[in-house]
Amino acid sequence: MPVQPLKIFTSKEIAKYVERLEPNHKHVKWINDMKENLQRDPFCGEKIMKNRIPKYYKEMFSVHTLFRYAHPEGYRSIYTLYMLESGLCPVILEFMNHKQYEQKFGYSGSL
Repeated sequence: MPVQPLKIFTSKEIAKYVERLEPNHKHVKWINDMKENLQRDPFCGEKIMKNRIPKYYKEMFSVHTLFRYAHPEGYRSIYTLYMLESGLCPVILEFMNHKQYEQKFGYSGSL
């Protein structure tokens, strides 16, 4: 049986961003859809290999596991899973467009 998370958390930055948007804005919908999917399956994102996790996430959030979640139009969310006494808690750390994602993860775009 899959592990059901108790609650989905978001970073302060995402919470502030969503507060500035109209309730029916597509980004609000995408983040809410993501939360619903994480509630059903906290492992629904694509796991990022440990050697590809940017130092920023390790230092800023003390993560050892990171997932990428694809939204429409090339947007991405980055999330991690924390195991607390109360249970498994997904935390959405960032929401960004594809260009920001590539920069954060060191993909220059040049081949």
